[in-house]
Amino acid sequence: MSNEITTHDDEDDGYSGSLVSGRVIKGQLLRWNETNGWLDRDGLRPPEIMLAIALSEALQCWKGRKPVETITAKPLPDVNMLNESVPEDEWEAGLDGKPKPPWVHQFIVYLIDPASDGTYTYMNSTTGARIACDQLREKVITMRALRGTRVVPVVRLTHRPMKTFVGMKHRPEFEVLDWRQLGGDGGGELTSPKSAQLTGPSTTTKVAPEPEHSANKTSKSESAAKETLASMQEVSRPTASEELRDEIPW
Repeated sequence: MSNEITTHDDEDDGYSGSLVSGRVIKGQLLRWNETNGWLDRDGLRPPEIMLAIALSEALQCWKGRKPVETITAKPLPDVNMLNESVPEDEWEAGLDGKPKPPWVHQFIVYLIDPASDGTYTYMNSTTGARIACDQLREKVITMRALRGTRVVPVVRLTHRPMKTFVGMKHRPEFEVLDWRQLGGDGGGELTSPKSAQLTGPSTTTKVAPEPEHSANKTSKSESAAKETLASMQEVSRPTASEELRDEIPW
């Protein structure tokens, strides 16, 4: 089973520009909050280690707790101007009971589970989501400038403390553990920057599988993830002099 991520002439992967084509949510939708941590739309824990293959942003208009309009074409219009165009008496009440602007700026991360090839989308409009996405983008842009190739980060889904007006809270975090180069042949060059393919371990469908304990399933999933990551070309981390863009005098 494989999961192919393809980019076209009018788009990129969002680290240097914006991902613009196709539906906004790809695969399972991920959510994070301080109470429950990371969960998918079914309320299950997602894989902890994943490849962050793309970033994007979008504007959405919400009505009746559902998005009724989505704008993905870049550059995005000014969200404040869109909200000013909607009379405030048409705004719906937020969780605090006060009128809430209908248009929100969504920050999006697309991920792949290296164990199963499953795709996931994290999308949120909070300040914490913006910070997490901005920091991830900066790390990737820096790494690509140093390595001169299209690399993607291996990330852990976690959280970090964040100072707010009401005290210390937490926000989602995509902790970079390692780096890999997209491309199926494991060589030094990408097979095609316009059609980067990530292929995980092959799977076969079993009829009436025997029940397994969750610990065994976790172990198998971790093994499959390691196998896939090992098959991809590893990208060395930058040295101190590279990060400083200069030699350190001694």
